[in-house]
Amino acid sequence: MHNGAISHFTSIQREMTKFMSPEAFANIKGSTDSEHLAGLYFTFLKGKESWKEEYTIGTMKIAMKVAVQLVLHLQAKIPFANGEKLEPSSLNICTTDGSKLLAFRFRNAGEDQQPPSLYVSTTAGPTLNRMFANPPKPVDSFSGDDIEPEDNAHVPLGGGYLRPDEDFTAPDQQFNGLSNQEQEGTKSANEHGKHAIVASEPFTYVRGQWDLVDKNTAVSVDFSAEGAGAEGEVIMEKLVVPLIDLTEHIEVLD
Repeated sequence: MHNGAISHFTSIQREMTKFMSPEAFANIKGSTDSEHLAGLYFTFLKGKESWKEEYTIGTMKIAMKVAVQLVLHLQAKIPFANGEKLEPSSLNICTTDGSKLLAFRFRNAGEDQQPPSLYVSTTAGPTLNRMFANPPKPVDSFSGDDIEPEDNAHVPLGGGYLRPDEDFTAPDQQFNGLSNQEQEGTKSANEHGKHAIVASEPFTYVRGQWDLVDKNTAVSVDFSAEGAGAEGEVIMEKLVVPLIDLTEHIEVLD
């Protein structure tokens, strides 16, 4: 996931591809800055024969730091003319393999400029679980009619969205106690277990369930066996430019 933008991306797009592995470059199907940033990240997850291998949270963090710092390095080399100046980049990034999660909230600008917001929660899971106690129904956004499963293939592009069942508890009532019917198919708060949710905005109505990630901060969560000592603990690390010494990770750096 990438929310934000690499400034002057078209000026460094070709240079970015020169640092990618053939496998990473082959998996870029479009022309977005997000895909190219991901290509660099997966390139620097080296040392394994397959991306299907499991990486430590430390390896993931190093690869992301190298990818972001390389973008900053290439931007600094852009030959601007006519008084144009280098604009800062907003890089809110998140990657996960299902048991480990790494997220950056980053913008290389002064304190008066903020990147898009990023929030983390380790307690909102049970609330979200109850907001959608039953599977949502597909709805035709043009007519408002429910769509039968066999008709889903005929929904126009952009013409369908999901809404909860009719017995969905209204947002202002969802914390006042739910009936057994409303809780059908959900786990109790005690059964839910440890979890971590990263989102651009909070999407429950309990303010205390979400923490705003500070600007230029890395968030890491590890539920794997390797991280069992602090399983599910959210660790925040301040990101300081330069994020990492590129010469230790890239053999030829112009």
